[in-house]
Amino acid sequence: MPKPHISRGGYVVAALFLLYLLSTLAWVRKGPKVWVDEPWMSIPSYQLITEGKLNNPVIVGDLGREKHNLDPSMTYALSLAASFKAFGVGVFQGRLVSALAMFATTVLAFLLARRLFDERVALLGVLFLMVNNIAFVSAATIRAETMVALVAMLSCYLFVLGDERERLRYFALAGLVAGVGLHVHPNAFLGLVAICTLFLYRFGFRGLFRAPFWTFAGFVLMGVAPYAAYVFIEDYDNDFRDFLAQIGGRAKPLAESNFLVDTLKAEFRRYTLYVFFPKRAFIALLEGVALVYALASRSRSLRLLGILVAVHLVLFPFLIVNRTARYFTVLMPFVSILVARLMMDLAGNPRSLVDLRRSITGGRRLGLVAVLLGLMYFGNQLGGNAWLVYKHRHNEYYSFIEKLDAHIPDGARIWGSITFWFGFKDNPYSSQYSYAKDIDTFRPEYVILYDDDTWGKTSSTTGRQRDISLMADTRHILETLAEERGTFVAMVKDPVYGEVEIQRIDWSDARSRRAGDD
Repeated sequence: MPKPHISRGGYVVAALFLLYLLSTLAWVRKGPKVWVDEPWMSIPSYQLITEGKLNNPVIVGDLGREKHNLDPSMTYALSLAASFKAFGVGVFQGRLVSALAMFATTVLAFLLARRLFDERVALLGVLFLMVNNIAFVSAATIRAETMVALVAMLSCYLFVLGDERERLRYFALAGLVAGVGLHVHPNAFLGLVAICTLFLYRFGFRGLFRAPFWTFAGFVLMGVAPYAAYVFIEDYDNDFRDFLAQIGGRAKPLAESNFLVDTLKAEFRRYTLYVFFPKRAFIALLEGVALVYALASRSRSLRLLGILVAVHLVLFPFLIVNRTARYFTVLMPFVSILVARLMMDLAGNPRSLVDLRRSITGGRRLGLVAVLLGLMYFGNQLGGNAWLVYKHRHNEYYSFIEKLDAHIPDGARIWGSITFWFGFKDNPYSSQYSYAKDIDTFRPEYVILYDDDTWGKTSSTTGRQRDISLMADTRHILETLAEERGTFVAMVKDPVYGEVEIQRIDWSDARSRRAGDD
């Protein structure tokens, strides 16, 4: 039996993917500064592997998160739980899920581009994706963006297979993946709408009444079913009040009378963060040109990807009210392919580097333009990633946590920033997202006062700003508690996390009377 032949190009592609995986893991290990969403996402998964339940006791309030986590993020939480169970609970282990999802997305992007176009476009597209700034940040953050990108890419790839081979099983799998995506993160709904739009593009309105679409839709429902069952079991006896409370914040802006005007104005912020003017202005401009080129193209494959991206962009202002650039992660694989195809078309679709050189030396100026644009696009993003690595060079989260831990006994009850939860996960811990009225019930023995992301003054790498007024009451109560019952323990300083004050709290009546006498 002859051995399967692997071309030299196959080895090059495999080596490229291996290098990408190793460099991503190295970045994840160091990574950007830990911020509030990462423990927020991790705590239910930790609870699942230790207590057998998806809940968040660090966030206590009227939404019922301390009883059960009912957000449409069940599958993402299960993925984190699997990583924590296999490798231990920590920042790297949580970020590993994002990194591996981004790696899988990149592999699928190569396969999709090769199927729609050819191996040259596929290779150039993944080269662009491997240095993409937004994907670079998202791969090193414990959030669901890269998994949403994976769901969108896999659904699209299966749709293309179904369309090519005229096999219902591929449409069924595409629907199943899209349905599961709805409980990876609710933003995956945009990808579902985009795939439905592709059905319209390929088959017209009559296609909505044919077997491929109904197969797809039926398996979407099957994909959603486990999450629906989980919510039913958890909150049926409560008339789904906690479920509605936990998802209500996402829908609340839609009910405002001036929503349409305000959301279009606010959406401008997402694009300003993405452009990061002037640092990424060229990147955004070239991607915009590539999208217009795709939508205007006669190529069915190119228009298919252009439509998928355009549907997301149209829905972003109305369905994703957090105006951060990181939500563009889902589009980066598709956009990278579009830019690659534009560069190849500009260059005259050379079969090899030798053909490209001959084209340029033969007087084809567009070939030279394509090379220069491609190098600028690649270099601009690579430089941005290098800047991020340099910016976070002093980030040593666990070394910093050790400094805090040295002043707090094992098992002590702590009220502090949710950011520090990874270091104190074995302690009874409450955070700034719990209500001020719960302080007397929780009775912390130590309070960690942190003026950075605890109270909303800073944002993530991609620009989220938290409303400081939402936590002002809790902050005031903690400061008063420290003043009346606290004893200063230490001020811990760190080049990344700044100054963090630790106060020991005395709940004895004698201390309370002394404070009253003062």
